[in-house]
Amino acid sequence: MSLRISLPYLWGHPLGRRHFASTLMRYAGWQLRCRLRPGPVVMPWINGTSLWVDRGLTGATGNLYCGLHEWPDMAFVLHLLRPGDTFADIGANVGSYTVLASAAVGASTVAFEPTPDTFAWLQRNLALNHLEGLVTAHQAAAGAARGTVFFRIDQGCMNQVVAAGYSGHSQPVEVVALDDIPSMTSPRSPTPAAGSST
Repeated sequence: MSLRISLPYLWGHPLGRRHFASTLMRYAGWQLRCRLRPGPVVMPWINGTSLWVDRGLTGATGNLYCGLHEWPDMAFVLHLLRPGDTFADIGANVGSYTVLASAAVGASTVAFEPTPDTFAWLQRNLALNHLEGLVTAHQAAAGAARGTVFFRIDQGCMNQVVAAGYSGHSQPVEVVALDDIPSMTSPRSPTPAAGSST
Protein backbone atom coordinates (compact mmCIF):
# COMPACT_ATOMS: atom_id res chain seq x y z
CA MET A 1 0.00 0.00 0.00
CA SER A 2 1.16 3.53 -0.71
CA LEU A 3 1.37 5.97 2.20
CA ARG A 4 -1.57 7.92 0.74
CA ILE A 5 -3.73 4.80 1.01
CA SER A 6 -2.15 3.35 4.14
CA LEU A 7 -2.47 6.30 6.53
CA PRO A 8 -6.28 6.64 6.23
CA TYR A 9 -6.60 2.86 6.58
CA LEU A 10 -4.39 2.74 9.68
CA TRP A 11 -6.15 5.72 11.30
CA GLY A 12 -9.61 4.41 10.42
CA HIS A 13 -8.91 0.93 11.80
CA PRO A 14 -10.28 0.54 15.37
CA LEU A 15 -7.23 -1.35 16.61
CA GLY A 16 -4.78 0.74 14.60
CA ARG A 17 -6.15 4.03 15.88
CA ARG A 18 -6.22 2.84 19.50
CA HIS A 19 -2.41 2.53 19.53
CA PHE A 20 -1.63 4.69 16.54
CA ALA A 21 2.03 5.36 17.36
CA SER A 22 2.72 1.60 17.64
CA THR A 23 0.78 0.96 14.44
CA LEU A 24 2.84 3.55 12.58
CA MET A 25 6.04 2.03 13.94
CA ARG A 26 5.02 -1.42 12.68
CA TYR A 27 4.09 0.06 9.30
CA ALA A 28 7.37 1.99 8.98
CA GLY A 29 9.41 -0.96 10.23
CA TRP A 30 7.88 -3.30 7.67
CA GLN A 31 8.30 -0.84 4.81
CA LEU A 32 11.96 -0.43 5.70
CA ARG A 33 12.57 -4.13 6.22
CA CYS A 34 10.98 -5.29 2.98
CA ARG A 35 13.14 -2.86 1.01
CA LEU A 36 16.42 -3.55 2.77
CA ARG A 37 15.97 -7.31 3.21
CA PRO A 38 13.29 -8.46 0.77
CA GLY A 39 11.73 -11.85 1.27
CA PRO A 40 9.06 -13.55 3.35
CA VAL A 41 9.12 -13.60 7.15
CA VAL A 42 6.99 -15.33 9.76
CA MET A 43 4.81 -13.01 11.86
CA PRO A 44 3.47 -14.11 15.27
CA TRP A 45 -0.30 -13.57 15.28
CA ILE A 46 -3.45 -14.34 17.29
CA ASN A 47 -3.66 -17.06 20.00
CA GLY A 48 -0.25 -18.52 19.21
CA THR A 49 -0.77 -18.60 15.44
CA SER A 50 1.66 -17.33 12.80
CA LEU A 51 1.45 -16.01 9.24
CA TRP A 52 3.91 -15.69 6.41
CA VAL A 53 4.24 -12.03 5.41
CA ASP A 54 5.84 -10.72 2.25
CA ARG A 55 5.74 -7.59 0.16
CA GLY A 56 2.56 -7.51 -1.90
CA LEU A 57 0.53 -9.74 0.45
CA THR A 58 -1.82 -6.92 1.36
CA GLY A 59 -4.12 -8.82 3.71
CA ALA A 60 -1.22 -10.39 5.59
CA THR A 61 0.58 -7.08 6.02
CA GLY A 62 -2.66 -5.48 7.21
CA ASN A 63 -2.65 -8.06 10.01
CA LEU A 64 0.93 -7.11 10.79
CA TYR A 65 0.04 -3.42 11.12
CA CYS A 66 -3.28 -3.63 12.98
CA GLY A 67 -3.64 -7.14 14.39
CA LEU A 68 -6.81 -7.99 12.44
CA HIS A 69 -6.74 -6.61 8.89
CA GLU A 70 -10.52 -6.81 8.43
CA TRP A 71 -11.54 -6.04 11.98
CA PRO A 72 -15.34 -6.65 12.04
CA ASP A 73 -15.28 -9.81 9.93
CA MET A 74 -12.27 -11.36 11.62
CA ALA A 75 -13.56 -10.53 15.10
CA PHE A 76 -16.88 -12.12 14.12
CA VAL A 77 -15.11 -15.35 13.08
CA LEU A 78 -13.15 -15.45 16.34
CA HIS A 79 -16.28 -14.96 18.47
CA LEU A 80 -18.77 -17.04 16.46
CA LEU A 81 -16.87 -20.25 15.76
CA ARG A 82 -16.24 -23.07 18.23
CA PRO A 83 -14.14 -26.25 18.02
CA GLY A 84 -16.09 -28.80 15.98
CA ASP A 85 -17.74 -26.19 13.74
CA THR A 86 -17.15 -26.25 9.99
CA PHE A 87 -16.05 -23.03 8.29
CA ALA A 88 -15.98 -22.39 4.54
CA ASP A 89 -13.26 -19.95 3.51
CA ILE A 90 -14.26 -19.08 -0.05
CA GLY A 91 -11.57 -17.01 -1.70
CA ALA A 92 -9.14 -17.99 1.03
CA ASN A 93 -6.26 -15.95 -0.37
CA VAL A 94 -3.17 -16.61 1.79
CA GLY A 95 -5.32 -18.16 4.52
CA SER A 96 -5.78 -15.48 7.18
CA TYR A 97 -9.38 -16.51 7.90
CA THR A 98 -8.51 -20.19 7.72
CA VAL A 99 -5.75 -19.69 10.31
CA LEU A 100 -8.15 -17.78 12.56
CA ALA A 101 -10.91 -20.38 12.24
CA SER A 102 -8.78 -23.50 12.58
CA ALA A 103 -5.56 -22.56 14.40
CA ALA A 104 -6.92 -19.85 16.70
CA VAL A 105 -10.37 -21.38 17.35
CA GLY A 106 -10.09 -25.09 16.47
CA ALA A 107 -12.88 -25.27 13.87
CA SER A 108 -12.57 -27.39 10.73
CA THR A 109 -12.15 -25.38 7.54
CA VAL A 110 -12.78 -26.09 3.89
CA ALA A 111 -10.71 -23.50 2.02
CA PHE A 112 -10.99 -22.55 -1.66
CA GLU A 113 -8.31 -20.54 -3.46
CA PRO A 114 -8.15 -20.86 -7.25
CA THR A 115 -4.93 -19.11 -8.29
CA PRO A 116 -1.74 -21.19 -8.08
CA ASP A 117 0.61 -18.57 -6.57
CA THR A 118 -1.84 -17.56 -3.86
CA PHE A 119 -2.75 -21.18 -3.18
CA ALA A 120 0.95 -21.83 -2.54
CA TRP A 121 0.93 -19.13 0.17
CA LEU A 122 -2.20 -20.71 1.65
CA GLN A 123 -0.42 -24.06 1.84
CA ARG A 124 2.58 -22.44 3.51
CA ASN A 125 0.37 -20.95 6.20
CA LEU A 126 -1.39 -24.28 6.75
CA ALA A 127 1.96 -26.03 7.20
CA LEU A 128 3.28 -23.24 9.43
CA ASN A 129 0.31 -23.68 11.80
CA HIS A 130 0.19 -27.50 11.53
CA LEU A 131 -3.36 -27.45 10.19
CA GLU A 132 -3.24 -30.49 7.94
CA GLY A 133 -5.75 -32.34 10.14
CA LEU A 134 -8.25 -29.49 10.42
CA VAL A 135 -8.18 -27.93 6.95
CA THR A 136 -9.07 -29.28 3.52
CA ALA A 137 -7.73 -26.91 0.85
CA HIS A 138 -8.97 -26.87 -2.74
CA GLN A 139 -7.16 -25.10 -5.55
CA ALA A 140 -10.48 -24.19 -7.10
CA ALA A 141 -13.31 -21.69 -7.00
CA ALA A 142 -16.51 -22.56 -5.13
CA GLY A 143 -20.01 -22.30 -6.50
CA ALA A 144 -23.47 -23.80 -6.68
CA ALA A 145 -22.53 -26.18 -9.51
CA ARG A 146 -19.41 -27.66 -11.07
CA GLY A 147 -17.91 -25.77 -13.96
CA THR A 148 -15.13 -23.46 -15.05
CA VAL A 149 -14.54 -19.73 -14.70
CA PHE A 150 -11.70 -17.48 -15.81
CA PHE A 151 -9.49 -15.92 -13.14
CA ARG A 152 -6.98 -13.19 -13.77
CA ILE A 153 -3.51 -14.17 -12.61
CA ASP A 154 -1.63 -10.88 -13.05
CA GLN A 155 -2.69 -9.10 -9.84
CA GLY A 156 -1.09 -11.24 -7.15
CA CYS A 157 -3.38 -11.70 -4.17
CA MET A 158 -5.98 -9.38 -5.73
CA ASN A 159 -6.90 -11.75 -8.58
CA GLN A 160 -10.57 -12.27 -9.31
CA VAL A 161 -13.06 -13.73 -11.78
CA VAL A 162 -12.93 -12.06 -15.20
CA ALA A 163 -14.72 -12.45 -18.49
CA ALA A 164 -13.29 -14.91 -20.99
CA GLY A 165 -12.11 -12.00 -23.15
CA TYR A 166 -10.07 -10.31 -20.40
CA SER A 167 -7.09 -8.58 -22.01
CA GLY A 168 -4.61 -9.34 -19.21
CA HIS A 169 -3.27 -12.67 -18.06
CA SER A 170 -5.98 -15.12 -17.03
CA GLN A 171 -6.57 -18.84 -16.90
CA PRO A 172 -9.55 -21.16 -16.55
CA VAL A 173 -10.05 -22.57 -13.06
CA GLU A 174 -12.25 -25.36 -11.80
CA VAL A 175 -15.42 -24.54 -9.90
CA VAL A 176 -16.29 -27.04 -7.15
CA ALA A 177 -19.92 -27.37 -6.07
CA LEU A 178 -20.27 -26.85 -2.32
CA ASP A 179 -22.90 -29.58 -2.20
CA ASP A 180 -20.25 -32.03 -3.46
CA ILE A 181 -18.10 -31.45 -0.34
CA PRO A 182 -19.15 -34.03 2.27
CA SER A 183 -18.19 -31.90 5.28
CA MET A 184 -20.39 -29.08 3.95
CA THR A 185 -23.52 -31.22 3.80
CA SER A 186 -23.08 -33.78 6.59
CA PRO A 187 -26.08 -33.76 8.97
CA ARG A 188 -23.62 -34.17 11.86
CA SER A 189 -21.86 -30.90 10.98
CA PRO A 190 -23.19 -27.55 12.19
CA THR A 191 -24.42 -25.16 9.52
CA PRO A 192 -21.22 -23.85 7.92
CA ALA A 193 -20.19 -20.29 8.56
CA ALA A 194 -19.01 -18.85 5.27
CA GLY A 195 -15.95 -16.62 5.13
CA SER A 196 -14.17 -14.59 2.50
CA SER A 197 -10.68 -13.08 2.50
CA THR A 198 -8.97 -10.47 0.47
